[in-house]
Amino acid sequence: MRHLPLAICHLPFARRAQATLSLVMLIGGISVLMSVALSFLVSSFLNVGIGFEAGERALAAARAGNDDAMLQLVRNKDYSGDYTFSVGSYAASVSVSQNTGEATIVSSSTVAGRTKKICTVASVNAETGLIAPVSSGLIPCP
Repeated sequence: MRHLPLAICHLPFARRAQATLSLVMLIGGISVLMSVALSFLVSSFLNVGIGFEAGERALAAARAGNDDAMLQLVRNKDYSGDYTFSVGSYAASVSVSQNTGEATIVSSSTVAGRTKKICTVASVNAETGLIAPVSSGLIPCP
């Protein structure tokens, strides 16, 4: 009986180990790739939510500034000027300008890089002092 060298006897086991190692490396690489992609998706979903919340806070502050300017006009129908209106930890820049029989209010607020502007045009009756909003809307910001 002829004896085979030791290296030849272990050759089938070495090939199985190489195949197993390749399979483990492939599965590990796929799982790492999936976890990186999943973490990227979670991060971008969180950023979208935070941006939406900041935009809504800016819009609420701009609306509050707009409402305050309407109150200023109700108290004094000839009011015009620029001022800053604080709402909690946020602020709105408010501008009131008068034309004949009309007042234009522009209120803007920026929260975390998100800017929202609201413009309201109100009619001002010089005789009765009645203030009535004609139009109001969100102004697109660049």
